[in-house]
Amino acid sequence: MGLFSNNRVFGSLTLIKFVWHLPRFLKLYWRLFCDSRVPFYLKSLLVAALVYFASPIDLIPEIFNPLLGLSDDLAVLLLAFKFFMYKAPREVVTEHVRKIEAGK
Repeated sequence: MGLFSNNRVFGSLTLIKFVWHLPRFLKLYWRLFCDSRVPFYLKSLLVAALVYFASPIDLIPEIFNPLLGLSDDLAVLLLAFKFFMYKAPREVVTEHVRKIEAGK
């Protein structure tokens, strides 16, 4: 496999697309977080994941291995965000996505 293999290009394009859409994702999460139709337990899950990410208490401390210590924090955060989006009411998510796409 060379430097320009399909996997590297695909991975790079995926990362670029993710970074490009990040402001929209954040806006969507914020709108869903503020929407009263989204269950409270989902909102508390996001808050708990953010607190865990910011807290000095870790499953794998950064002192032993900085990369591995940060990766568990990111994994918890990403899983919480994914679960939040998966369990949020579809019609509410769709409504907010359409508003964001319309520039509202």
